Amino acid sequence: MFAKIWLIPEYGQVLAMRGVDDSTGEPELRWFMEPPDFGVCSFALKFADTEDGWAAAEKAFADADEAAAEKTARSMMNGAWVSPEPVLTQSQPSPRP
Repeated sequence: MFAKIWLIPEYGQVLAMRGVDDSTGEPELRWFMEPPDFGVCSFALKFADTEDGWAAAEKAFADADEAAAEKTARSMMNGAWVSPEPVLTQSQPSPRP
């Protein structure tokens, strides 16, 4: 099995799909949903391309259930998903010709 789907009344269909990032080859668990009045929304949990990373991706997929689907959908809609390690960037002025 590579995908699981649930119907969450408030958010519509929620799908969890085990896969691989096309650009990096890293394992991922990608969540999709299509809430009423929106298009398809998605985000991915990425894992390292190591034995442990692949095992963690498999476990995350195995642990995905209806409660996780509802919590994930709620987080996506509330904008509550935050990277565990914030990425800080420093602005640089753009060169002028």
